[in-house]
Amino acid sequence: MLLTDPPYGIGLAIDGDERKGEDLDLFNQRWLELIVGVLADDCAAVLFSSTRTLPSVLDAARSAGLNFYRSLTLYKPNDETFPWRGWLLTSEAHLAMGRGKPRYREVHPYAHDTYVHNHTSRTLADDVGGHPAVKPVDVVRDLLGRHEAQEVFDPFVGSGTIFIAAEMEC
Repeated sequence: MLLTDPPYGIGLAIDGDERKGEDLDLFNQRWLELIVGVLADDCAAVLFSSTRTLPSVLDAARSAGLNFYRSLTLYKPNDETFPWRGWLLTSEAHLAMGRGKPRYREVHPYAHDTYVHNHTSRTLADDVGGHPAVKPVDVVRDLLGRHEAQEVFDPFVGSGTIFIAAEMEC
């Protein structure tokens, strides 16, 4: 299973803003083309994305050969965030994708397509040395538990919570 949070907000240009260096669309195309080529034909994939970078990740994933199945949401109501034009950006997109026909487990009870995660007074970022985009282990465990994956691939690693969850789940 490919489960990863590709970097964003690291100075890559979005929507052709040439002042910021390499184009985010080109970056997403490159890494996805490299990785999708080595995935099994029935590999599931969940790609995390900010709501702003969602079109770039989705277009690149489709172009690389992944099928889009659903968009899930992670809502973090008390997240430390930056406002944008009057909105507090407290949600992330999780793109449920795959190559071929991934094998899913039938999980009961059913869950909503929106995960809600409230940080405690001690933030997840504190636990992993201040990483800006830590994924909650319980959410990642649930995502892993819905697939019949024996192996988990996260090419960007980030804070390591995907591997912590994989060790618990797989």
